[in-house]
Amino acid sequence: MTALYKNTKLYRLPDSSANAVLHKDAIAAELIFVLFLDVDLQPELLQMLDKIALALKLDKVQVEYLIVHSDGIFLNDLQAKYKAKHVVVFGAEPKDLNINAELSNYRVYPFNQFKLLLVNDVLDIYSNKQLKASLWNSLQEMFK
Repeated sequence: MTALYKNTKLYRLPDSSANAVLHKDAIAAELIFVLFLDVDLQPELLQMLDKIALALKLDKVQVEYLIVHSDGIFLNDLQAKYKAKHVVVFGAEPKDLNINAELSNYRVYPFNQFKLLLVNDVLDIYSNKQLKASLWNSLQEMFK
């Protein structure tokens, strides 16, 4: 994986690990999956995310997969870099995104330039049918 910024631990998945295309420079993305993880991302989790993108009828060049192995990121900077219309964050609190607000999981929050959805850790969702259903319901609302 290649670090996106100097002196950070924010990574973009290479093409060999996921269906997402690795671009030298950030391009406009319809959807960004941001995963806060302390462990390596397993192939079955990537397959689940790929299936979600496919079910949303998104082409692989419209989706970026970003992994955060750090204390936090600036969500506004990230969204501006990719010009993303939809951002789904797995396993983070608003403070991890440098957002000073009370936000609930599985609720879609419209901002000026994009819609944000916070959900449980990707490992929890993968192993829990109820959380998968909650994620899917929220995604359907997000993409109305």
